[in-house]
Amino acid sequence: MSNIYGMIVLVLLMSYGITFLPYLLWSKMDAKSLLYEALADADVIFRSYRDARLDYHKEVMICKNLIQDNTSGFNKQFMEILQTEIPEEDLDGD
Repeated sequence: MSNIYGMIVLVLLMSYGITFLPYLLWSKMDAKSLLYEALADADVIFRSYRDARLDYHKEVMICKNLIQDNTSGFNKQFMEILQTEIPEEDLDGD
């Protein structure tokens, strides 16, 4: 009979630990610092995206100017290939 009581106590204590431990860990967590870290990471990613986008626009303008200013009889076929490779729309679809 003592094994049954021991098992009941064990089950009750384990079920309390299973439900209370995640709540305890969640309540002790510093959510504000995690949020600030995520915002700092997002700022770094946005800055790199912005720089990459500016580089993209510069390169597309260089290619368009190259096609417009340097198309001759010899390199016309290369400029036509370059023209087909340049996207018609902007990255935003404009």
